[in-house]
Amino acid sequence: MSLRSLGRVLRFGLMNVLRNGWFSIASIIVITITLFIIGVFAIQSFVIVGTTQGIQDKLDLSVYFNDDVPEEDILAIRTAVANRPDVKSVDYISKERAFEIWQERRTSERVKSLVTPEDNPLPRSLVIHAYDPGKLGTLAKLFERDQYQEQVRRVSYRDNQSVIESLVATARSVRQSGWILAAIFFFLSFVLIYNMTRVIILSRAHEIEIMRLVGSTTTFVRAPYLVEAAVIGFVGALLALGAVYLFLRYDLASATPLLSIAKFLAPDMLEFFWSNLVTITIVTLLLGIGSTVFMSSVAVRRFVKF
Repeated sequence: MSLRSLGRVLRFGLMNVLRNGWFSIASIIVITITLFIIGVFAIQSFVIVGTTQGIQDKLDLSVYFNDDVPEEDILAIRTAVANRPDVKSVDYISKERAFEIWQERRTSERVKSLVTPEDNPLPRSLVIHAYDPGKLGTLAKLFERDQYQEQVRRVSYRDNQSVIESLVATARSVRQSGWILAAIFFFLSFVLIYNMTRVIILSRAHEIEIMRLVGSTTTFVRAPYLVEAAVIGFVGALLALGAVYLFLRYDLASATPLLSIAKFLAPDMLEFFWSNLVTITIVTLLLGIGSTVFMSSVAVRRFVKF
């Protein structure tokens, strides 16, 4: 195709967008909504995965000992646990160190004064970090054995693990809901653009027949419809990017029941959006243009025949 023919194809495609009026507007709206849903849920999924991973990296197993347990026994247990291949590190927290940690907590002085060096009820403990946080459950079971029943006061792993499991489950639920909504709107987009293209082609059957008789190529006849679809996808992608930014900027996720978890992650989501703006823009544009061109091409191949 020559440059002159390419210019005509582009011009005809842009003219089609304007000529089709409400069809074009409806298609742009549906594509915008679809890409907006994908964008919000994709960003939230990435942030939740990163947050969960960060929490998992900090997840540890704290084993608290009774006051009557000799310090030598605790240190012996520390050595035995530290020699395991799945254990990254084991820190011994003495009563003195536990008191220092207590004083560093962000709480009122009145609460802090309940514990003093002379009257220190805080237990000694071992803080265990594993290479794989998922293995902490196995380590926790070690201290359920009979030999530790009279030494161990409490193991904190289960409390921490419930938080992780809750976050992961919520993230999975939100992600699945998001992709289901995206799939629904993609289907609606396909139906709308397919039928829009079909109606336009059928309404211009006489023009297409004349173009065929004067020797126009198949590509020259079909290309304007694909250009029209690409313009719709491009505009829809830009509007979706703007909508995603406004959604994150003004923390509208807090008012959305399905995205209620996002109110805790809104600052992180906005930061992720800005730090990955170029990538997000390219992916959104490719997704918008690619999907609309594909949808339109299905109709064009079926109804524009030579």
